[in-house]
Amino acid sequence: MADRPQVVKGRVLLAVAAALVTGSVLEAASRLLGLDIAGQERALARWPIFYRKPRVPVGEAFFARSGPDAWRGQVVRTALRLAGFDDQTWEDEPVVEVRYDADGFRNPPELRDWTVVVAGDSFVELGHLADAELYTALLGQRLGGRVKNLGVSFSGPLAAAFFLSAHGAAPSARQAVLVFYEGNDLADLAREERELAAVRSGAPRPLRETVPQSSLLKAGADAWRALPALLHTRARRLDQNAWFTGTGGRVPVSVADCGVEVSRRARASLDRALEAYTRAARRQGMAPFVAYMPCKVHALIGRLTDLAGAPIRPASGPLPRLVAEASERHGAKFVDLGPALRAEAGAGHLTYSGVFDTHLNARGSAVVARVLAEALSE
Repeated sequence: MADRPQVVKGRVLLAVAAALVTGSVLEAASRLLGLDIAGQERALARWPIFYRKPRVPVGEAFFARSGPDAWRGQVVRTALRLAGFDDQTWEDEPVVEVRYDADGFRNPPELRDWTVVVAGDSFVELGHLADAELYTALLGQRLGGRVKNLGVSFSGPLAAAFFLSAHGAAPSARQAVLVFYEGNDLADLAREERELAAVRSGAPRPLRETVPQSSLLKAGADAWRALPALLHTRARRLDQNAWFTGTGGRVPVSVADCGVEVSRRARASLDRALEAYTRAARRQGMAPFVAYMPCKVHALIGRLTDLAGAPIRPASGPLPRLVAEASERHGAKFVDLGPALRAEAGAGHLTYSGVFDTHLNARGSAVVARVLAEALSE
């Protein structure tokens, strides 16, 4: 009986050693196989395509979406829930199916020829709207032809020029439109120029690959650290900071100032980008157009009040004039979308999403299609 504690102790040590060996073997095997213990790819796949960064490397330093692809559901509401928000204003968002062609753009798979190409960022992709609500689709109906959509979220004007060169040519293509969004296109342009300069100086091109978290030990430690937050998490509410008063009454919205100051460096970058775009269009026999897309606060001005009821009067900067002047300098026709969107808002109609999302809604998309059709038909 005296030896029993020693036996028990030996068995415990043996079990601990076995567990350590097993854990070490599993850890080594997991790392060797590159298993995605944290499920990063699975987590990314739950997000609507519109809110995922494009990851296919193209050109010197740009990115496209993979395709063909499709997603069905409530786009904005799903993104809000995944981000930890619980906002009631998107409960009635329609369920839509968004489709992407083999090159990762929002076009029908059978599109082989087109008369017009529209390039730009998320304000061209509009991945929260149904295919039939895209202004590129509505524009084609108005013009009696086909329009190719080359919109990619998280991209800037230089990427748009590249996509026009790589995917814009067609036997019937005669006009190209670059949609310039005042909210972030200058910032995206500055990033694109930095990344291009780095690559051209010998640096590796930027990548957006998901690196699998293949360590069992790290996954366990991360789960342990996240446990208290999970147990006490309460869904956040969106920060509404304004009201839009229209024909449907007061609607909660979130707005932010944009497009006020433009540095000398940004003006030079803008000029270079529009030169690259117009050159790409002319090389393929297309007449270049530049459409200026205002941000939400500038499009809804006149109908916006703060939470206390005071009218919101955002500052206006020189950006629309600078884009117009640079477009004219490089022989592109300038189309200001702002007046028509403001007129629609003045009539009491909301043309942008309310809270959280910054993009056009279906009504705003229809307004843009009408204005572009008038400009391209002249």
